[in-house]
Amino acid sequence: MRYSQPYGTPQPPLNSYPRYINGNPVTGTEGSIPPATAFDEAQIEIVTVITNAGLTPDHADLTQLWQALQALFAQKYITTYITKTVHGAGADFTDLHAAMTWLGQYIITDTGYVTFMVAPGKWTYTQTVEINHPNIIRVAIQGGALLGATPSPANMSVTGYMSATDGTNQIIYLRSVHATELSFSGGGPTGFRMFTPGIIFRYLLITGDQTIGSPSQPPGFSGLAGGIGMDFHADGWLDGCSVWGFGGIGIQITGCTVTSISSLSVVAAYCGRPGGAGGVGISVTYGFFNVPGGCNVILTSCGVSGLNMFTAAAFLDGPLTVKGCNATPGVDGNNMAVQVEAGSQLNARNCDIHTNNNGGVVVTSAVALMTTGNISNNNGPGVQAYGCSAVFVDNSTLNGNASYSVQCWGGTYIEALAATLGTATSIPVNTYGVGQNSFISF
Repeated sequence: MRYSQPYGTPQPPLNSYPRYINGNPVTGTEGSIPPATAFDEAQIEIVTVITNAGLTPDHADLTQLWQALQALFAQKYITTYITKTVHGAGADFTDLHAAMTWLGQYIITDTGYVTFMVAPGKWTYTQTVEINHPNIIRVAIQGGALLGATPSPANMSVTGYMSATDGTNQIIYLRSVHATELSFSGGGPTGFRMFTPGIIFRYLLITGDQTIGSPSQPPGFSGLAGGIGMDFHADGWLDGCSVWGFGGIGIQITGCTVTSISSLSVVAAYCGRPGGAGGVGISVTYGFFNVPGGCNVILTSCGVSGLNMFTAAAFLDGPLTVKGCNATPGVDGNNMAVQVEAGSQLNARNCDIHTNNNGGVVVTSAVALMTTGNISNNNGPGVQAYGCSAVFVDNSTLNGNASYSVQCWGGTYIEALAATLGTATSIPVNTYGVGQNSFISF
């Protein structure tokens, strides 16, 4: 509608509003005459709003315009806590793609929150689920309640290096814990990819088929291709989630922070392609991985490394377990089960790094604090450090490693106070290694 000017006066330009005047018999001033459109159009506009909101116009209720506005706002804004179901009989959405499409129609206010409850069962996807809603910080994707205790390292079968038998046993075990499994298959798609910060994933088992998909490789690796279970390019939170069987990387953290928000375990298992080409449990590049006390980070049977860090930081206050990784040394260089590189800093107390091919931990131009842990029985050095690195393995046990307990050169300092060194060191302890320009304090 347009502004209806006083009757008998020219129609004004848009955004121009000639004022009505009141008549005054005393002064003989003639008042403006309202045109019919001033009454008709205003009423029609208001009644249209009322009817479009699903209300029946009623002379007895003079709050209907307000009611209509509130109802129409509710169609665009989510202002309260709501829960929507995904998958299964009677669900609100057939899958998470449909759920994300629906969510894109809404703005979630500061008082709103959406939880997508994914039904128990195994649900198959052939395309990546992208997370990019601007208010995703007020959204959670949650599976069914865990069927048993959160995964423990002792129950993750490891009898070799990325053994197919171990992979089978691990997925059987994880399915006995998680009620909800999201399976990504059909050419190795990435599972979830996050572009906006804040999503919470809870109680989910996310699985791949280990086939080759789009190339995806963190710095320092070659030959990595295939899907990524959870690909974070924006901050996110994990609560009791496990990833298994992706061809490339279980969880990738790039330029953002991922935090575990409970004591429930975070698991990345059997990632890589059979035969040992590629595969990293968790890769952190220019990002931060933060885990509170009590939360187990369990990385098992991955083709190359359990944990890879490149110009990144990780604070793992709960136990870190890395075992059964690096199936074929040399396929992807001298990679080891845990790789801390290029200015990274790893703080992982109570770590347990054992039964890995090629070696336990390599630290390159970086810092690693791995006190009160166990780095043993690796088919190579327990800890290898070079390039002006600093490593602290105080009060740790380094037994049964195939070559050295600790090996260092190139301006590196290793502190192993009160540690158990079961095999030789690359330079004598407590003696400055002139050729290696390094020192092992023991």
